[in-house]
Amino acid sequence: MLALQRFAGFTTDYDGDVRNVTTPDIGADEFNLVPVITGFTPSTLCFSGGTAVTISGFNLNNGSVSVSFNGVLGTITSLSPTTIIVTTPAGLTAGTISVTTSDGSATSSSYIVSPLPIAGSVSSNQIICAGTSPSDISITGSVGTIQWQSSLDGISFTDISGATSSPLTGISTGNLTVTTYYRAIISSGVCTSIPSATVSVSILSTTWDGTSWSAGLPNSNTSAFFTGNYTSSGSLTACNLTVTNSAIVILQSGDTITLNGIVAVDSGSTLTLKNNATLLQNTTATNTGAINVERDTNPLMRLDYTLWSSPVAGQQLQAFSPATLATRFYTYSPITDLYTVVASPSTTNFDTATGYLIRTPNTHPVTPTIWTGTFTGVPNNGDIALTVDNATYNAVGNPYPSKINADDFITANGLTEALYFWRKTNNATTASYATYTLAGGAGTGASPGDPLALVPNGIIQIGQGFIAKATSTALNFTNAMRVSNPSNQFFKTTDSIEAEFG
Repeated sequence: MLALQRFAGFTTDYDGDVRNVTTPDIGADEFNLVPVITGFTPSTLCFSGGTAVTISGFNLNNGSVSVSFNGVLGTITSLSPTTIIVTTPAGLTAGTISVTTSDGSATSSSYIVSPLPIAGSVSSNQIICAGTSPSDISITGSVGTIQWQSSLDGISFTDISGATSSPLTGISTGNLTVTTYYRAIISSGVCTSIPSATVSVSILSTTWDGTSWSAGLPNSNTSAFFTGNYTSSGSLTACNLTVTNSAIVILQSGDTITLNGIVAVDSGSTLTLKNNATLLQNTTATNTGAINVERDTNPLMRLDYTLWSSPVAGQQLQAFSPATLATRFYTYSPITDLYTVVASPSTTNFDTATGYLIRTPNTHPVTPTIWTGTFTGVPNNGDIALTVDNATYNAVGNPYPSKINADDFITANGLTEALYFWRKTNNATTASYATYTLAGGAGTGASPGDPLALVPNGIIQIGQGFIAKATSTALNFTNAMRVSNPSNQFFKTTDSIEAEFG
């Protein structure tokens, strides 16, 4: 006789049937075989249905069998005495599983229902400059957890590490150099994950090959590449500007390049701003590579001085004016209100936003003649703060390869005294200053010290130095002050370098 296999409250007869211990064990099948549920998996189900649930137990296949989830029938796909595999119905609600056979029914413990994931809405497509990061990409109205993904083709996506919340920020995306696509995968428990709509971040470009543009003229959303020589015949607007492949790019006088991004000039290539040409930048992007900025003075005579300020980083003083005597480069002391000789102009660079008094070359004509200075270096851009002592006069200067608005400079720095533009020509006896305030400019009138009688017009030129009295511990310059203006007014300074203030 077969040994009996016992379970708590149940017994197994010689036929292998499980029955209540109170039922006589006479080896007959005429008694009811009540189903028993011992477990099921998974315990968390999806609202949408379609999940395969495995139910374990005994007497699960006797006669007519049905399985319901909180009263709603599922679809049985596999059936045996100890196992049922059933697919959950749609619209599932939390509750218990019931197994009903011809011999009775059994009820499970409760299961959990995950809500159906909802993709929600994502933000709009973007067009950005190469080398910058997109604006935040957000998703609203979604239900479930988020995993952001990226793709270079809009088809094959990969997860972005750590990007599991909204919005997706530039820290997660990084700076982009090619068009990239983004989407969010929304998950909810065991429910099938769904993707959001795709957001494209486009990088547009056009290339000048020496003859024509590959994709038409650039605009504020398009990066401009120069692989061939180019001389402007008007102003340009672009996202970024890159000069490469040994190209020579010349921006003619009066023309402006306006950028929303960077300037990048590869080694062996050149970008030259002719006198009164302008480079405007609307963002604080960091430029790379050197450009040339040419600046004409007003007519000068030998021994005349000009207060200069460099629009680029890395310009050496002596290299700027090689024929000027080494003892004729000066900085201004706010403490003594005197100009002092630069000890070694051949090893000293222009400090940013600082004015330097430099005499004309010793070879310069004795009759009024324009002198052209060329600055070479990485173009300055962004916010610039010059540290000063409060209530002192300082020799400062326009730090950008563009004009700046004097009114904006005065207002931003809270200045209460005029800006001073020195106006004398080889005449130490006449103290001539052209001044500018928010009320406008004041010249000196025609005189031996200032034969041109120029009146400041509120536009501070590229390379122009001037004197300003601080009302705080910093004199600040910002891109917001930068303007494109055809004015070509430029002031020189005196041959006298004695105290003028204090």
